[in-house]
Amino acid sequence: MSDFKVSIVIPVFNAAAYVEEAVESAISLPETGEILLIDDGSTDNSLDVCKKLSEIHNNVFLYQHPGVKNLGAAASRNLGIQKAKYDYISFLDADDYYLSNRFSADKEIFLTRPEADGVYGCNLAIFEDERARQKFLSRYPGEKTTLTEMISPDKLFKALLYGGYGRFHTSAITLHKRAFEKSGFFNTKIRYVEDTELWLKLSIKTKLYPGSIDNPVSIRRVHDTNSIHQIQKVDEYTKIMYQQLFDWALKQNFSFEIKNDFFIALHRFVSGENSNPRKYFWSNVKRNPLPFISLFGIKKIHQLYFK
Repeated sequence: MSDFKVSIVIPVFNAAAYVEEAVESAISLPETGEILLIDDGSTDNSLDVCKKLSEIHNNVFLYQHPGVKNLGAAASRNLGIQKAKYDYISFLDADDYYLSNRFSADKEIFLTRPEADGVYGCNLAIFEDERARQKFLSRYPGEKTTLTEMISPDKLFKALLYGGYGRFHTSAITLHKRAFEKSGFFNTKIRYVEDTELWLKLSIKTKLYPGSIDNPVSIRRVHDTNSIHQIQKVDEYTKIMYQQLFDWALKQNFSFEIKNDFFIALHRFVSGENSNPRKYFWSNVKRNPLPFISLFGIKKIHQLYFK
């Protein structure tokens, strides 16, 4: 572990103005083993900038999707994971950057807790203008994206699913490769909240520990073109995410309680907490009856009608 090295995956789509700063923020860190730039079919001069960076630095590598297609951040991160040669993997959006302490807590936790599959920290938002600031703060509680308490791995799933303790950002988590073997990769069918879905799967399938949750380890640059401002699309894909998570959970060897947690989260987000859970249950049965012809379905009916 003394030679703790990380493969850093950076998806790049029309980020020519930012990607050099992202790479430079990571290249000097002693824990950086390699940087994988995944050009996602950029239409600006991002590809030229990435080529230059890969020529300057011997541990910066450039990849593209077959056919030079735009496949989205999920597919780009997945390609980076597959190409990574080190056991530890982190992510960095092309318009964000790392701070000098990015891997300090992560390395210490992986060193002392061999069972750890991942470590998450604090991300700080900075704003290109006041308009971007107002947009961001109208949707999020503050500049920091982090968890408000040190939550043990066995409690993280419910903390993330039901909320109230904050969340972590993609640029502030480091994962061991084995984590993806347990949970799967990013969902390429979800364009806007694919990271949130994976964190929920990881929180229940792996052991994720809190690292530096008070002091930021990465910077998120907020501007008008951030996908987080596409509120309607984010909400639309969040509904899809919860439905797919519930369908996924039904196929897993989870307890009734865990499967029911996914159902409750789906019901609350899609229909609202005060809507009729019985009606929503039967609408799901009508949509896809096969998963409900199971022990979960029997127990859920008993819970809805006899408790």
